[in-house]
Amino acid sequence: MKNKRLILRMGSFLLLWIFSMDYSPAAAQTKQELKIVMSAWGNETLNPFSEMGKGMDYMKLLYDPVFGSTPEGRLSPEYGIAEKWEMSPDGLLWTIHIRKGVKFHDGVEMTARDVKFSMDESMKPESKLQYAGARRLVVKAIEVKNPYMLQVQCKKPSLFMPGLFSDVSGSGYLVIPKDYYERVGKDKFTKNPVGSGPYKFRSHVHGSEIKLEAAGRHWRDGMPRYPWVTFRLIPEETTRVAMIRTGEADLTHVSRRSATELQKEGFPVISKKDAAVVEFHCNMQWATPAFSDLRFRKALNLAIDKTAIIKHLFMGFAQPIGTYPGPNIEGCGGRDLEPYAYDPEEARRLIKEGGYPGFEFAVPSYPREGCSEFQEVVEAVCGYWEKVGLKPKIFNTDYSSWRDKMMSGNSSGTVSGSNWTATPTCGENLTAYSVKFQSTMKGAYAKSPQLDQMIDKASSSVDEAEMEKLVRDLYRYIYDQHLWVPICSINEEMATARHVPKWNPGRRRDDRNFNDIIRQR
Repeated sequence: MKNKRLILRMGSFLLLWIFSMDYSPAAAQTKQELKIVMSAWGNETLNPFSEMGKGMDYMKLLYDPVFGSTPEGRLSPEYGIAEKWEMSPDGLLWTIHIRKGVKFHDGVEMTARDVKFSMDESMKPESKLQYAGARRLVVKAIEVKNPYMLQVQCKKPSLFMPGLFSDVSGSGYLVIPKDYYERVGKDKFTKNPVGSGPYKFRSHVHGSEIKLEAAGRHWRDGMPRYPWVTFRLIPEETTRVAMIRTGEADLTHVSRRSATELQKEGFPVISKKDAAVVEFHCNMQWATPAFSDLRFRKALNLAIDKTAIIKHLFMGFAQPIGTYPGPNIEGCGGRDLEPYAYDPEEARRLIKEGGYPGFEFAVPSYPREGCSEFQEVVEAVCGYWEKVGLKPKIFNTDYSSWRDKMMSGNSSGTVSGSNWTATPTCGENLTAYSVKFQSTMKGAYAKSPQLDQMIDKASSSVDEAEMEKLVRDLYRYIYDQHLWVPICSINEEMATARHVPKWNPGRRRDDRNFNDIIRQR
């Protein structure tokens, strides 16, 4: 009887201890650390205004966006710091109301001053952000009206100003604490960043690992599922796949070939639909006469057997497309145009007619997160170009270095490629066209007065139906002029350990919605 009472007391004590720890069955099965292994990432500054798109996976856990969006890429007041916004009838003034009570990891409350400061930082000339130039073209001035309201004056009417500072666009939208940043300076902030996201910075080993620690209950994401999240850089896919099998990693990008193998072994594979367009393009077309010639660009396109690349390199898990953004043009009420057929004879004829047999150009090759096959695609594409009489020269580099070269105007005489990310929203597709083809942008592929006029007209429209039609016209022009050499549209494949909960990777640019994984179910 005495032993029975002792057991009951011990049971009661155990229950009280469990309740005091906020115990739940789901929490009991959760590992202490989520280990995410990546093949490539940004330049690891941990400063959102110096980082590139592929670093957004960890950035989204550290910081909050000005304008948030649903996983499918639709702006929503539930997901960002801006909880309400209005546009003036002429499209020249936006009023933004920010969320009250949001605190940075150092305990200081966020105000409109921090939001304005962050928006200004994202537009500075030294910003490495992809859409920095697009923001500068739109924004005239930002004014704080009170601690929880600011206004943005636009240089021209803009339906899409909020999208430029949202997490739909992949980068440049995150909020940092003004006072802390100015007090410690850029370098010290980068070494010890402070945000308001569900996780705070813990440690960083450059080129190897970034470790984050749960910051407590978050206004949007609640109490994080994992006390720790660690990102590791492992370029070799065979190593990453082995780490999934042994339990050293919980999540990683994989090729379509590895995805098929791991699924057969019972490992979950999550797909991000129509995540990117694999494409190539002539850089600084105005600086190289061959690149300025439509015949040459068309020959690059017709020379490639895209069906064979899809079959043998992507294992059939890809779709041929007309041009960027592929199926995502449906967001503008359009349909993807018919992909150009494989026609090596016509490619040879065009090259001969233009006087380009034996023409040499450089082609950079680098690992690309979300497309493990990319360097194989570079080799295959260059092989097809050689068969029609051209002389592409492959050189190996990393994307961060290559992007710096492009943005500084040192990419003439090169044809480079990417798995260029796409979103289903028309405004984002218009911004992508502006970034890549508007002559005032750093790293623009072309300088065309006609293209500039078309982009300006679409960007200045405050009539959504008119804007969508103008973007469809742009899409058709880019298709006809072969300004991109599209290969295919691909999903991103991510393999996980069996304990990782299923999540919606969404359709935002450069984002896999890891915030959804860390939320308690």
